[in-house]
Amino acid sequence: MTGRRTIELAREPTAPRLARRTLAEFDHGLPPDRLNDADLLLSELVTNAVKYGGEGDIHVIFERDYGRFRTEVVDEGDGFALPLRNRDDVNTPGGWGLPLVETLSDRWGAHMGSTHVWFEFAL
Repeated sequence: MTGRRTIELAREPTAPRLARRTLAEFDHGLPPDRLNDADLLLSELVTNAVKYGGEGDIHVIFERDYGRFRTEVVDEGDGFALPLRNRDDVNTPGGWGLPLVETLSDRWGAHMGSTHVWFEFAL
């Protein structure tokens, strides 16, 4: 089964909820535990886009094909510098979004310019 859906979200506090709703409606093929992981990662990335994404809307792309599920979040921000945080510093709040993406997804990456961050799960 293959499929693709792209949504455009306003940079508002409701954006993560709307993105999660769209994921729930998409034929993603994920088992429940991996869907929970995808929900969390999607929420983190869309929240980052709302907070730091510059002007304009946020685009979220959901794809299922060839034994994988992929999500990409695109905003008009200036990108970011890697690495973002010292994982040994557990007392400083915030900054855990990309470490979560790295830990919970099977593959992930980012494209610079405007900010494109994606993650994948094998099906």
